[in-house]
Amino acid sequence: MSDAALARGDKSLARDALLPNVNYNTQYLYTQGNGPGEPVRYIANNAVHEYISQGNVHQILDLTSISNFRRVSAVAAAARARAEVASRGLVVTVVRSYYAVAAAQQKLLSAQRATDEGDRFFKTYAGP
Repeated sequence: MSDAALARGDKSLARDALLPNVNYNTQYLYTQGNGPGEPVRYIANNAVHEYISQGNVHQILDLTSISNFRRVSAVAAAARARAEVASRGLVVTVVRSYYAVAAAQQKLLSAQRATDEGDRFFKTYAGP
């Protein structure tokens, strides 16, 4: 995996640490109801059947998390820049190699033609 991909993942984690957290709990408490003239059986609960839903959203802001996000963002930008430089260098190398192969093929064709012309000249003017 490349440095740029790792830095992008670290940046995502640092950004997510700055986002608020959400918790949600729900529960249902069931106790046996009273019959007529019996003592109360649901002492710990507020009613015979109780439904409870609670939500909690909180966010912790501290300067360490913010500075960590900025640091990781800078590292990610540097990794992207290094990847871009490497990509451009690769393109230059491939293009140079392509044209070097094309030039070598032309030189080979020229050398083969010169050899053929030399053989034909030798056969024509050298005699048997």
